[in-house]
Amino acid sequence: MLGELAFRRDAAGLSTHARIALANVDTSAIVPGPGQPAVNGRLTLQVEADGAGYSPASLLGSLQGTGTVSIESARLAGLDPQAFAAAIRAADRGVAINSAKVSEVVGPALAAGELVISRADGALTITAGRAHVSNVIAHGEGADLTLGGTLDLASRALDARLTLSGPADGGAPGTARPDLFVALQGPAAAPQRNVDVSAFVDWLMLRSLDRETRRMEAVEADKHDPAEAPAEGPSVPGRTEPEPAVQAGPSQGASPSRLPRKPRRPETAAAPAEQAPSLPPPVEIRPAPGPGPASSRATRPKESAPAPARPLARDGTALPAPQKRSILDRLFGTHN
Repeated sequence: MLGELAFRRDAAGLSTHARIALANVDTSAIVPGPGQPAVNGRLTLQVEADGAGYSPASLLGSLQGTGTVSIESARLAGLDPQAFAAAIRAADRGVAINSAKVSEVVGPALAAGELVISRADGALTITAGRAHVSNVIAHGEGADLTLGGTLDLASRALDARLTLSGPADGGAPGTARPDLFVALQGPAAAPQRNVDVSAFVDWLMLRSLDRETRRMEAVEADKHDPAEAPAEGPSVPGRTEPEPAVQAGPSQGASPSRLPRKPRRPETAAAPAEQAPSLPPPVEIRPAPGPGPASSRATRPKESAPAPARPLARDGTALPAPQKRSILDRLFGTHN
């Protein structure tokens, strides 16, 4: 550990120039706290800063500078990568994919273990008494970590955002990776933590949709697979396939389902239905002959119709001819 501080008085008050160098320092000695520290590892830090002020608070608040930071063999508590696998297994079991249900699974699983990082490096800037670190990418065992945050040097208040990215082979289409966002806010020794699972929920829904789509495609492929359909040779018109030969007789003890089939009898043509007797030939009816020419009518006299015979009485005499009666007498009788 190497530190250098230089102070001088000027018109702005007390001016200072600071240079700090840390090499392979245990992080638990820098950020003490109750219980197990959140970060265990070996820290290397180099930073230079300048500031001016009339009080220690104003002096720290005016610091400006740059530096580098790196950590090796780090173990970050509360960032267990197995939280991704636990949530995936829960979704496959039928747990509803929403923020509430996923948080119930991810929260305890995330806090149950730690993320192991071999090494991480980043750039450090100091502005207005605040140290900023952004886009520090660390490749861990089972997940990757992206870190960005700010530390107030005067109050030692921390405001950091961590992105934990799970493995890319989780089953989602393409190269999408599941992400969990962890926010740390409050005192650096014991910040409040908030886990955001919204991006992970979207990834789980996309994975579920892709799996269902593939299952449906597989079912349709099985239905229409030409390899499973029986091969049919070219048909020749007028040619029928010979029927398999019938065995002489079933063996003893053979089941009825395995008995040879009886040969088909040739189908005989159906006898024609009896027809009704034929009808007699049609009779031609012609109109009566009309009167001839005038000369023939003149030469052929009309023949008078014979008078009707009178009825006879019992004694054989002819009865007198009946008198003509009017139509009224016929209807109402004769009135004398």
